[in-house]
Amino acid sequence: MKGKLEPATGMWKPLLYRALVALVFGLVTVFWQNPSTTVMSVAGGLYLVGTAFAVLLLDLSFSTSDGRIKRTLRVEHLGLLALSVFALSVHQTWAFVAAASAGLGIAGLCELYLGWTHRRRLVLARDWLLTGAVNTAAAVILPFFATLEAHALLGVIGGSAIIIGVMLLLAALTYRHEASAPAGSAEAVN
Repeated sequence: MKGKLEPATGMWKPLLYRALVALVFGLVTVFWQNPSTTVMSVAGGLYLVGTAFAVLLLDLSFSTSDGRIKRTLRVEHLGLLALSVFALSVHQTWAFVAAASAGLGIAGLCELYLGWTHRRRLVLARDWLLTGAVNTAAAVILPFFATLEAHALLGVIGGSAIIIGVMLLLAALTYRHEASAPAGSAEAVN
């Protein structure tokens, strides 16, 4: 039995912000040819900070009585924020790999949890499943590249950021369009 999913029309702004953060970071990693370890730490740390802020915006825009969503988003936000501070302050490859892997892992697992538990209720759950899977995969893969140069490490995270950015950009624009559509035409879209 398939029920109607709760729309995510009010979530387009936080998703758009997160998409832009991910796309900017992804493009920086593609075009910066020889980043130093310090540049890697700062760029990666700023990406985690930007993602943490986007998760906070999403949390604040949620008007749900389901406390699990808000608690999980806060865990994700605080985990990303704490690990971004670590990545920004310690400019060593192993420290960056540990911080980035842990941050992406926390974000990925939180989003997989939210996506899985709300997949029959929220349209946004589909986005969480994808972003969660991509972040978790990047977190698992990143340590295998720890012996390589900064460009390769940023490339792994940047590749996942580009995937997330494109997907969330499309989702945000879709939700924005649905929010501006008249009530009668929104049912035709669903």
